[in-house]
Amino acid sequence: MSPKAPLKVCLVQMNSCSDLNKNLLECEARIKHAAANDCDLIIFPECVLLWAKTEITHREAKDRQGWIDLLSPISPKYKIAIIWGGLGERAGEDVFNSSFIFDCEGELINVYRKTHLFQIFSSQQKSMDETKIYQHGDTGPIIVEISGWSIGISICYDLRFPEFVRNYAGCDLIINTAAFTKRTGKAHWEVLMRARAIENQSYVIGSAQCGVNQLTSMEAYGHSLLIDPWGELIQDLGEEPSCEIFTLDYKRIIDTREQIPSLYTSFPGLRPIQVEKS
Repeated sequence: MSPKAPLKVCLVQMNSCSDLNKNLLECEARIKHAAANDCDLIIFPECVLLWAKTEITHREAKDRQGWIDLLSPISPKYKIAIIWGGLGERAGEDVFNSSFIFDCEGELINVYRKTHLFQIFSSQQKSMDETKIYQHGDTGPIIVEISGWSIGISICYDLRFPEFVRNYAGCDLIINTAAFTKRTGKAHWEVLMRARAIENQSYVIGSAQCGVNQLTSMEAYGHSLLIDPWGELIQDLGEEPSCEIFTLDYKRIIDTREQIPSLYTSFPGLRPIQVEKS
């Protein structure tokens, strides 16, 4: 079997605000840039269109059709697949933190609702509890296919649960869209990202919020990352809003899995990929 064609990805890091239209304009500028560089996929962070207080998040939440109506026309306009980090998805009285994934024709591929909701309690620093904002997601793990690549979807706190991410064993790429706090990000973000890549021998991409949320004063860590299947850090976007374009080489996945066939030991149903030697 021959390797899959390379996947060209635009990774975006943002400091989103509480103005949905302003965030959307910034996103479209990034999408236009990615499309001009022939990217297959652009990835936006958690809370990409609204990073705000609970009452604003609930007020601005849209049902699934509402988000589809707003976002689906953008992908075919630029001929690019888009992963919209975490959006407030209304379902009756509940609000979920949901990633919407559209293909390059504007068709909704799938929606992933964040499974694990972040909680941190401290006597010295500000506590946070996402269970006061969202309901726990009910979709379970979601795998999508874009340009022939299998991609596992997760959001922020999901990264801390290896048993959850292990559902993506065998995927080519695992994506985590995030708004890690500066405190937890500095301590844990890179090591968790690298661990998930090493365990699953997949590329792992983290698209993150950065800077300070003007309404809540939360300081996000930034440092959106690309990790290769060996666990090597390929790129770190630092602490400012930015975007970078990468070409992912499928042969790197094959080489890693052939050197250390741990996936095939853990999951006998998976088989090593035989590549024709040139």
